Amino acid sequence: GARQILLQGGLHPDLGIEYYEELFRWMKASYPIWIHGLSPAEVQHIVRVSKLSLEETLRRLMAAGLDSIPGGGAEILSDRVRKIIGIAKGSTSEWLEVMEMAHRLGMRTTATMMFGHVETLEERVEHLRRIRDLQNETAGFTAFITWTFQAPNTEMQTVPMAGGFDYLRTAAVSRLYLDNVENFQSSFV
Repeated sequence: GARQILLQGGLHPDLGIEYYEELFRWMKASYPIWIHGLSPAEVQHIVRVSKLSLEETLRRLMAAGLDSIPGGGAEILSDRVRKIIGIAKGSTSEWLEVMEMAHRLGMRTTATMMFGHVETLEERVEHLRRIRDLQNETAGFTAFITWTFQAPNTEMQTVPMAGGFDYLRTAAVSRLYLDNVENFQSSFV
């Protein structure tokens, strides 16, 4: 069977869809792999650089070999939080729009939550609600992954790090609330 690779690389100002189409076609022709790649922010960036619709962009990426999309960049799906910590990661609605369109086109994705920084407990619950609501509509998320914010080597080094109890509590609440997501993955951090 094919090995899955995670491919995320940032927002290059000059790379349009043709670059990714060529890359994915080469990868698929050269290796038996499943490409789990491009966060929603990266997809939205390709949309802007290539001046295409979201649907056309995703259709072309899928045709070139993109198999699924990771939930990276979700952080906390609250625009207040995203303005503070996610400068280039887009809005909550943009993240959800990419995932919804991918699901509607038959592509599966994962969902994530990075917590323990500037969000409130209410914003964590709101994040879970947004994932749950989209999953109820599309059933496109294959897994949910949570991890704690890692402050060292960031501009937010003074933020106290969430501990193991907070991680376990958040993972447990997520598992109960997201009963419509089949798989949960634990974090290596």
